[in-house]
Amino acid sequence: MATSKTTKTVKTTKKAPARKTTSTAVKSSSISMSSTSSPKTLSSMSNVFADNNNRKIALIIGGVLVVAVLAYLGRSLVFAGFVNKEPISRLAVIQELEAKGGKQVIDGIIAKKLVLQEAKKKNIVISQKEIDAEYKKIEKQYTDLGQNFGELLKSKGITKAKFDEEIRVQLSIEKLIGKDVVVSDKELEDAVTANKERIAAEKDQEAAKAVLKEQIRQDKLQAKYQTWITELRNKAKVQLLVNY
Repeated sequence: MATSKTTKTVKTTKKAPARKTTSTAVKSSSISMSSTSSPKTLSSMSNVFADNNNRKIALIIGGVLVVAVLAYLGRSLVFAGFVNKEPISRLAVIQELEAKGGKQVIDGIIAKKLVLQEAKKKNIVISQKEIDAEYKKIEKQYTDLGQNFGELLKSKGITKAKFDEEIRVQLSIEKLIGKDVVVSDKELEDAVTANKERIAAEKDQEAAKAVLKEQIRQDKLQAKYQTWITELRNKAKVQLLVNY
């Protein structure tokens, strides 16, 4: 009985190394797989870092190019010109212009805003069709005199859109205060007498009288406008941050 117990103990002891060997084999296999896959992982990580660096470099180069282009194209935003490479800043030009005509310009802008605001209050709308019709009327007057009105505007740096805005203001004034402005027969007769030599020299004297009548009306409208816009400005809340 004692001998059999000893034999069982020996057998159990012999089985133990086999378990250790299996465990070692698993560990060895695990290390072997790890060492086999590691170079691939490092290589892929290296590629990712390289791609990221390339993207960063491309972005930096692209940003530098964009800044360079904007700096070149945007020079006119800072400089008005150069004299023997010495810059003339736009700020200097603006300050000079403001000193000479700043008050007149800003007064004109205020007046336009007041006119358009008043027209809006009274639901007066000037259509593009009306603007185009007035433009063609003015253009024809210059064409009849042998001048190209479009080229004239261009030479003065006035765009069609800018002139259209001026027409919009004038038509708004016409609708706001112009309906009561009329030229009496006596006023026209006196004007014809004062300009009889000039009218006599015209081929179409009736057309010349019509032009003269319109000039008289525009003068009267302008006088009424000056009074009206002054009253309108006195009632308005105008805040100027710059004194000219």
